[in-house]
Parts: sequence; C-alpha cells; structure tokens
Amino acid sequence: MLELAPLQQVADQAIAFRIVDLEALDAIVEDEVLSRFARRTLNDDEAFRRLVPTAENIARVIYEKLAPAIAERSSAELVRVDVRETGKNTFAYGAIQ
Repeated sequence: MLELAPLQQVADQAIAFRIVDLEALDAIVEDEVLSRFARRTLNDDEAFRRLVPTAENIARVIYEKLAPAIAERSSAELVRVDVRETGKNTFAYGAIQ
C-alpha cells in the first residue's frame, strides 16, 4: 500500500484529492520496485546483502527507493510504505509510522 499526502481539511471534512497521476505512479513503482524485486530472491539483491529481508526491512528499502523517485518525477511526497506480512501483521516505514 502506498499512502500519499496531503489531505485538506475543508468545512470540517477531510477531502482527498489526487496529487499524482495514477499511471505515472504505477510507472514509478514498476521502475523502482517491481522490476527489481518481483519474483526474485531478495537475499540475492544488493539492497539486502547487509539486511535480512524482513517485512520491516522490505518496507524501509521500498520507501528509500520510491521516496526520491516520486519526488523527482511528480509533485507528490511519499508518506509511508506499508508491507502486510499477514492479516494481522503490517509493518510501516516512512515519515509517518
């Protein structure tokens, strides 16, 4: 799950608005995350040579890849990356945890 900011308070109601084109966001995620990690052994990736690929570390690595790419290629700011390990375990990394 990707969570993007901001939400604007208008007349005591939170109004969410699109701040990045979803196709552009999909392309960023594909370029920075999926093409690198999907269907691969994470232990073989350079990002995890010194880190065990736990859900916490996966969230951190994905955040560190996506945050600068999103900032560079859009007007959005990545707030947090959540990795859901099981139905009861979700790990977050980012500015808001």
